Amino acid sequence: MAWGPAVGPELVAAVAAEPRPRGHHLLPSVRPGRLEKLGRPEEARTEYRRAAQLTHNRRERDLLRQRAGRGQRDGAIAAAGTSSA
Repeated sequence: MAWGPAVGPELVAAVAAEPRPRGHHLLPSVRPGRLEKLGRPEEARTEYRRAAQLTHNRRERDLLRQRAGRGQRDGAIAAAGTSSA
């Protein structure tokens, strides 16, 4: 966040392009928080859903799905209370 929230999604995308972290559920779970701060709730929901599909941990999956659903119900995902894992 040193360079502002707009840089976050770009940095995460650059890391995601590397072969080693590809497919790891924590990577897409970082992006939604930054996207929420930028006022891009649709993209954030998509990333939460993708992260939920990748994790094998039921509790993490439930949390990620809940965050994706919260944005749908509210029309926008509230930035407060999100984690950048």
